[in-house]
Amino acid sequence: YCAGLEFLIDGNPYFLHHKIIIIDNEIVITGSMNFSRTSMESNDENLIIIRDKTLASAYNMEFDRLWGYATKPEDVPCQ
Repeated sequence: YCAGLEFLIDGNPYFLHHKIIIIDNEIVITGSMNFSRTSMESNDENLIIIRDKTLASAYNMEFDRLWGYATKPEDVPCQ
């Protein structure tokens, strides 16, 4: 939508928010850390990087499940 990027809005705000990056269906980055500058510089967080295709597949299934609840945004102001 903005700048040609498609995104969806969380369809259920009562889900726990996940902190996961899945790369190439093989690498999973997860932990307590939010992916923000403040988290990396000021907070006491943990982060783990796992290379495992089976685990990445499980995380992808969870992502797809949550993506199914998401909705297209309406009236998004692009600046």
